[in-house]
Amino acid sequence: MRVNKLFRTFKLTMFITVISVFILFVTFIFPVKFCMKSYPKNTDEEFYVIRYDGMKNWWILTGDAEGLDDWNTISEIPVEIKGEDFTKIISSDLYLRDVPTYFILWGKAEIETEYDAEYDITLKQYIVNCTDWDILEKIASRNKFRMNFSDKYLNIYDYKWFDDFRKLFWEYEE
Repeated sequence: MRVNKLFRTFKLTMFITVISVFILFVTFIFPVKFCMKSYPKNTDEEFYVIRYDGMKNWWILTGDAEGLDDWNTISEIPVEIKGEDFTKIISSDLYLRDVPTYFILWGKAEIETEYDAEYDITLKQYIVNCTDWDILEKIASRNKFRMNFSDKYLNIYDYKWFDDFRKLFWEYEE
C-alpha cells in the first residue's frame, strides 16, 4: 500500500516536471517581437537606423529614410537614445558583438554640439527622441544558447529580466 502511494507521488512529480520543462521550452521559442523583414520605405514617419560600435563603445547612426550607409563611410558621431530606450529592455547579448544587430528607432533626432576648449574641438552627438523601436531583418546574438532559436524574432530569453534570472542560477556575466 505504501509503495503504491509512493509510486503515485513519483508519477505526479514526474508529470509536473515534464509539463514545466515543456512550458519553459515553448516560451523560449514563442515570438514576442518580430524583426522587420525589410528596410522601411515610403513611410511618413521619421526613423533612424543604428548599431552598436564595440570599438568606440557607443551607438552609431547607420541610416535613415534616405537609406543605409556603408559601414566604412558612416559618420562617427555617437547616438544617445532618449524616450523609449530599448537597451533598458533587451539583453546586451543582442548588440555587443562583432556581427551587428541593426535597430530602427522611430522618432525625431537632433544634433547637439559642444565646444571643448581644452582640446579646441567641437564635439557632436545625435540625440534620438525614440517613440518606438524595431529590429531590422535579423538578430545577431553572442549567446550560444540564443543561437539555437530563430533570428527573426525576440523571445523571452532576449529580455533583460532574463539576464538577471541567468545571473542568479548560472553565474551569467554580461
